[in-house]
Amino acid sequence: MSAWQRQRPLLLVALVVGCATLGAETAFPDPIQTSGVGPFRLLDPNETGIEGEQGEVVVQSGAAGGAMFAAGSLWYVDAERLEEPPERDESLPPHAIDWAQFGPRRILRSPEREGDLGHDAGEVVLEPTEGWEGDGVFDPWLVELEDGSVRLYYAAEGGVGVAEAPGPEGPFTRQPGPVLPGARGPAVLRSEDGAGWWMYFEAAGEIGRAASADGLTWSIEEEALALPAPEEPGPEDPAEIGFGRPSALWATTPANRRVLRLYFEVRRDDGTQTVEVAGSADGASFERAALPAYAGDGNAGAPGVRLLEDGTTLLYLTLDVGPDDPRTRTQLVSVAPSFVRFAPEPEPEPEPEPEPE
Repeated sequence: MSAWQRQRPLLLVALVVGCATLGAETAFPDPIQTSGVGPFRLLDPNETGIEGEQGEVVVQSGAAGGAMFAAGSLWYVDAERLEEPPERDESLPPHAIDWAQFGPRRILRSPEREGDLGHDAGEVVLEPTEGWEGDGVFDPWLVELEDGSVRLYYAAEGGVGVAEAPGPEGPFTRQPGPVLPGARGPAVLRSEDGAGWWMYFEAAGEIGRAASADGLTWSIEEEALALPAPEEPGPEDPAEIGFGRPSALWATTPANRRVLRLYFEVRRDDGTQTVEVAGSADGASFERAALPAYAGDGNAGAPGVRLLEDGTTLLYLTLDVGPDDPRTRTQLVSVAPSFVRFAPEPEPEPEPEPEPE
């Protein structure tokens, strides 16, 4: 039995008691009330089984490029540091990785393991081989189909691509060319009526939505969703200059309403960014929560959402926790409601013995 399964009775009691509080905590405008969307707490090493940074979910060889969980595995991006990396491109935002300092970005798969919520180093399932992909594949999003096969959506230099496999173990076979040129950050799920597919994507600093009958041929429905902040920024507050890296799922609220949750980066003109969440009943009109899902030190990004059966939400994200030269980001995992625990809290560090006089 895994650590989080052993904690399930306590977790369920906490959720039942906390439903009203969680609705207020998320502060969605009426009627978009939901629970378990924030603020998120980074898991600790007892919960992940990985000794390292708080919330570290998989040991990486270089820089993280975002992750999501599906079909019993973590699908994530890793790029190895070059032995002699070039000087950093100083025109990049402070929290951005200069991918020229790393080898090609690749998508890896790491199956869920027993006993904790961490992952062993994964195996490469996709690396750049096509001309339109440039020097990296990233932003993985896996969909399980009814016949047991899987479809991996991903981003590359030329747009969003698709690779298919008979199961999560692969092997993956690409569909020709990008299915949505110029886009990145695909988040794919069934449409509101369940008859087709929607893709939320990033392009030119906006989040758009595309539709498809078969999940392979896409048409853009909206190039830029309206995602206004709940309140106007004050004169001293940084202005929002872009959105990116969407992650989406359908969830059921305590009032038994079906709501689409959209997690995304908000980038500001002072170089900071946070992970925000918005709710929608129809997948088109969204209302933002009053507070960020995860703010960190203003450097949180690349959200990937996972909903557990009992309503608890895990959010995979990247943060600056590594060295600055070259700039790296690490893949972490967090939980909401923040009081939910999957293992006992770590024992406090013993106080050092006083030095003899």
